[in-house]
Amino acid sequence: RWGITGKQLMELAHQVEEKFQDGNDNPTVYQVVDEVIKPLCRASSVSYSVLLNPRGLKCTTFVTHAWFESFLEFVDDLANYFGDFETRVFWICFAANPQTWPLDELNVLLGPSALQSPFAIAIQQCQVFVVVRNRSK
Repeated sequence: RWGITGKQLMELAHQVEEKFQDGNDNPTVYQVVDEVIKPLCRASSVSYSVLLNPRGLKCTTFVTHAWFESFLEFVDDLANYFGDFETRVFWICFAANPQTWPLDELNVLLGPSALQSPFAIAIQQCQVFVVVRNRSK
């Protein structure tokens, strides 16, 4: 239930465009997590998806991708692929998992087995599995 809508993802992309307009206009997912998502989530210590949707959203689409890719290209790729992008609910690791947690707490969340991790649970619950290719590198 740690989903983010396409509309929310697009709103994040607009924030990213504003933040990075003076210099790096093509930030990676790593940069967006470090410079946008973590500062927004630090005080509440929740994931970006939970920050936006405290009651949770049931995910329909699991998305896997590379963190070295352009964040804006990633969002653009999803928006161009799905006709219902704005209302579709995505499970994306950088939004679903709490990025500000200490490593030991995050390891507890991820669990001792990959089969019991949030990734595996989301894959089982989503109807669609999407791999977004990295067109930057």
